[in-house]
Amino acid sequence: MNALAEAIEERIALRAGSTLRVEDGAGLVLQVWEGEVWLTQEGDSRDLYLRANDWFRIERDGATVIAAVGENASVSFTPLHEHRYAKRIVLSGAA
Repeated sequence: MNALAEAIEERIALRAGSTLRVEDGAGLVLQVWEGEVWLTQEGDSRDLYLRANDWFRIERDGATVIAAVGENASVSFTPLHEHRYAKRIVLSGAA
């Protein structure tokens, strides 16, 4: 199992003001465990807000940006298809 596959199976803590950028993640399911997040996908005009216990299947490749709204949040990703992971997942922002 590669490092990205291992990271996907873990919860990711998002502090208020931080963002998570997923590149080419079509088919990954985002699960929100704690808090609230804002999500937008490249080429999609919708802004989505997800709360604890909500989930969303990333529908398209390109960039998907996820940010904690207000307070800290906790998320994880699950691939629907074996060996189908994002090209890259980058956490940046608040220290």
